[in-house]
Amino acid sequence: MVTQVFLQSLPKKPGVYLMKDAHGIVLYIGKAVSLRGRVSSYFQDRPRENRIQQLVGKVCAIEYLVCDSEAQALLLEASLIKERKPFYNIDLKDDKSFPWVVITRETYPRITIARPKDLAGALMIGPYPNVKLLREVLKLIRTILPFRSCKKLPIRPCLFYHVHKCPGVCIAGYSPQAYQRTVDEIVLLLRGEKDKLLTALRNSMREFSGRQKFEEAKAVRDRIFAVQRLLYGQTHALTQITTLQEALGIKKRLYRIEGYDISCFTSKEAVGSLVCFIEGVPAKNFYRRYKIKRQHRADDLGMMQEVLSRRMRHIAEGTADSKSVPGLIIVDGGAAHANMAKKVLESYRLYDMNVIGIAKKQEEVWLPNARKPILLKEGSPALILIQRIRDEAHRFARNYHLLLRKKKFIRLAKYPEGG
Repeated sequence: MVTQVFLQSLPKKPGVYLMKDAHGIVLYIGKAVSLRGRVSSYFQDRPRENRIQQLVGKVCAIEYLVCDSEAQALLLEASLIKERKPFYNIDLKDDKSFPWVVITRETYPRITIARPKDLAGALMIGPYPNVKLLREVLKLIRTILPFRSCKKLPIRPCLFYHVHKCPGVCIAGYSPQAYQRTVDEIVLLLRGEKDKLLTALRNSMREFSGRQKFEEAKAVRDRIFAVQRLLYGQTHALTQITTLQEALGIKKRLYRIEGYDISCFTSKEAVGSLVCFIEGVPAKNFYRRYKIKRQHRADDLGMMQEVLSRRMRHIAEGTADSKSVPGLIIVDGGAAHANMAKKVLESYRLYDMNVIGIAKKQEEVWLPNARKPILLKEGSPALILIQRIRDEAHRFARNYHLLLRKKKFIRLAKYPEGG
């Protein structure tokens, strides 16, 4: 039952609301500039059209998601409608007075706003009843997926290129195929097909990683995170943490999670990394880098043990406050790494910390002393968070390793005889 107390508790912020019946089935999904004002308007004592009256009579619960802006709410609304297909959501009629997003049929397609009659033969997405809001949506998308909007390709890159809102298709040699992938991603985003979009991005990231194009893979990974933030808003990180706790059977709320990785080349310039996520968000001021001090002969397990021991000793000595003690530790590796990490924690009498290992090959999640791994569904919020922390630890360790190798090469070039 929707009460006045509940309605008054709604935030006066942009967002999306989901109206549900007594069985939890979503009846209607809408967006709002102010969740409290919009949702409360349905329950005011005033005449309404029959369809709305019928809807309100069936509503028993309302779920809502807070967004950063109305433009973000519009994109989230579209993706949720596509996913849930509520009975009471009616698509806009093909009204020629409404604006559309238009994507031209060119080698480097142009994306703009127009009426259907303006650009025949182009791909059109819409219609949208609010042209001002539509402009805001495209501005938002452009910060994540830069696109071309100019009518004629300029001789030199324009301002949009320099502020990273256009990839610079006017530059000689820019790949039409790479730009078309971006356009395809924008189409999926506008159509609310978030699952297809995220799957396409993950496949692209794996392709780059497999070809050892790590900078390109990192750029795609950052794009994935940006799309997730755009589509899920402020609730996404908390949802990931909640589902991760449930998947691992952790009852205590996870405030701080730390990820660890090792980077080395035949044990030379071997380093370890610690990355920290607080409430599902990177806290880079708590990141740490470790030079491996002992000779482990390219023993990844031994190097990881050294890094964890140094970190846990710091905690056990009482020099770390309670908020800097992680509730979960994620190590890059399988069962052996998870078992080793647990032994390190126990050696310092740190029994309250949880630990898991994640094996890259099948993305298996291992608990210490477990006979079988936990297989989380690909694309699930819990696995995405684990992968994100693991990948960030890998990136941070690898960058430090490359930095040390570069410094060593510079020293050798400057002092070839070791002088």
